[in-house]
Amino acid sequence: MLGTLVLGFTGVASGAAALVAAADYAAVAELVLDDELADARALLDTLIAANPELAELRGLRDMVPAAAPVPTPVPTQTATTATKPSAKPVVPMTAEEQAELASIQGLFTTAKTHGDYAAITRRLDDLSRRHQHNVDVIVLQIRAYTARGLRDYAMGRVWALQRQGLWEKPSPAVKAAQDELEKRGWIPPAAARKVVSNRPRVLTSRHLTAAVRAASLARIERRRTATATPEPALPLRVTGLDLMLVPVAEGSFSLSKAPEYSSRAVNIGEPFWLGETEVTQAQWQSLMRTNASDSKAPALPVTNITWDEALVFCVKLTERERAAGRLPEGYWFSLPTEAQWEYAARAGAAQESEAKIDAKAWHRGNRPGVREGVQTMPVAAKLPNAWGLYDMQGNVWEWCAEPFNKSKGPITATVPLKPTSTGVNYARGGGWFSEASMCRVVIAGAGLSSIHSISTPGMKTGTLGFRVVLNRRSVEP
Repeated sequence: MLGTLVLGFTGVASGAAALVAAADYAAVAELVLDDELADARALLDTLIAANPELAELRGLRDMVPAAAPVPTPVPTQTATTATKPSAKPVVPMTAEEQAELASIQGLFTTAKTHGDYAAITRRLDDLSRRHQHNVDVIVLQIRAYTARGLRDYAMGRVWALQRQGLWEKPSPAVKAAQDELEKRGWIPPAAARKVVSNRPRVLTSRHLTAAVRAASLARIERRRTATATPEPALPLRVTGLDLMLVPVAEGSFSLSKAPEYSSRAVNIGEPFWLGETEVTQAQWQSLMRTNASDSKAPALPVTNITWDEALVFCVKLTERERAAGRLPEGYWFSLPTEAQWEYAARAGAAQESEAKIDAKAWHRGNRPGVREGVQTMPVAAKLPNAWGLYDMQGNVWEWCAEPFNKSKGPITATVPLKPTSTGVNYARGGGWFSEASMCRVVIAGAGLSSIHSISTPGMKTGTLGFRVVLNRRSVEP
């Protein structure tokens, strides 16, 4: 594993002039978060040998926890029992809540329309606030979301069952939900279905301290190499806005999101630059002279922004940088397509552990107690992903230029500057009010891309913001 990583690193050279690239520090952070501590230390040893004058590398190596000893093998039956997930504690229901649950169950026998199931969903949401780990509540939510065609929401509750160890050997109620999902084509047939789980791991304070230090060094190096005009493979610094964009190379990934997307290749044919963070209120006010966000502070992401308003910001930014002579012809700012967003959010990963989500995303389960009037959190207060992008998960949902198209065959990213023909656009990533499972980039166990929110272009909420992308195209749409 380590040999492959070292071959992919850039910026490691010999001699006094040797430098460590941001990607090297970021790789150390990811290895620590993956609990691959021996590989993290070995990588740092390689970097230290090439850069003996850099004391920061030796200091970082000292921060990395020692790898835990390999456990002594135990009998298969015992090992299976030890690693099986345990069910979440269930809060007992009051008599009134049991009556409400029974009433909701009865509604399924007469529900026929989308509105009927929407009403059921609202009542279940109220019940779920206190009983989110109750299996009966989760199963009913799956049934209601499935009836409404809200596949991603249904799969979010599937993940809740997986975490409790209730998916692999299901009860009759869970089995009925599985059958319905299979009938829809939202999960593989039972014969091919298997639960994928991450190796159990706990990120200690030492893990997080080392990862934060490595990510900080990566950010410093990005700022050192940033340019004011677009240069291939270099970060872009927008003058006067404290706006940094990270270069993202062309590439591809495999999407398995819904039946019509099954095993489709997504091709990102041209490199682009994506905002290191969500657009902040300070950046928005500097360009737009307004701020409609619920919680107001310069470092908080701007919210209550419609799709059209976010696009106006991008157009004005393009005009500003062109007028200053910093943006060559053929380059322009926009919203990322959903293909670009997911490619950058995945950062080459197939899935992530719950511990890593907690380290990278502000969500309902880890956001500090709500201070008066404060909902969002300052950008870049959590760890970035492997490509140096902060808050791709959690904090606020992010507008995309367009959803994945539903035509057959490979998907190639395009960037339209108009709402979709269906009158909706997608937001991605989850927000501060979302469950951790809603902030996943890839849903473990299902091979599915992350949860998204279907929103009308005129929608604005305190949970919805955006980040910008810089594209290079020969012809602007």
